[in-house]
Amino acid sequence: MIPQVSAALQMFLISISILMLAIAIARTDALKTLISLLALGTSLLCLVRVWTWKEVSFGDRSIAIALALIFIVATAATTFAYGRAASRRGELSPTGFEEQRAR
Repeated sequence: MIPQVSAALQMFLISISILMLAIAIARTDALKTLISLLALGTSLLCLVRVWTWKEVSFGDRSIAIALALIFIVATAATTFAYGRAASRRGELSPTGFEEQRAR
């Protein structure tokens, strides 16, 4: 793999990995959903960057796109799962994050 491609992938994949770790540490489903959205956006940026890179060989581009797609699928699944759980519990409101009532 070309060193430029490797450096570019490291830039995106390290940040996405840190965000995935932050999902594991987050305490509320709403926060996990927000972090998942950030990771999904970063994954999409990685895919767009690799897709539009003209000087990359077919093999390097295929591997980079596959890595980006793996993270896109993982982050889309976590965004959906935690977003759905947070909305069912009432943690997501149209007016923003509000303090939950004591039950």
